[in-house]
Amino acid sequence: EVMLVLRDAKDSVTSLSVSDYEILTGSLDCCIRRYDMRKGLLCQDNLSSSVNCVNFTKDGQCVLASCLDNTLRLTDKEGGEVRSEHTGLKNER
Repeated sequence: EVMLVLRDAKDSVTSLSVSDYEILTGSLDCCIRRYDMRKGLLCQDNLSSSVNCVNFTKDGQCVLASCLDNTLRLTDKEGGEVRSEHTGLKNER
């Protein structure tokens, strides 16, 4: 039985990470979305590039996102502001 359907992404969801009470998604619509299951809240941040992969940091205070523009972005979980960006990483042969 389906308990929950998340329909907020405007394009394909490419990554999913789960903590004790949160679901984190990254998608091709350039957004990361954090669903707080305790409070029933959605927080959405636009990263200006499609998202490959997302994960919570070990301390749970930030989100690390790998984007299709060859950039890693570390964002503050609560405020959504980008704390740091690392660019130029390419997987080429």
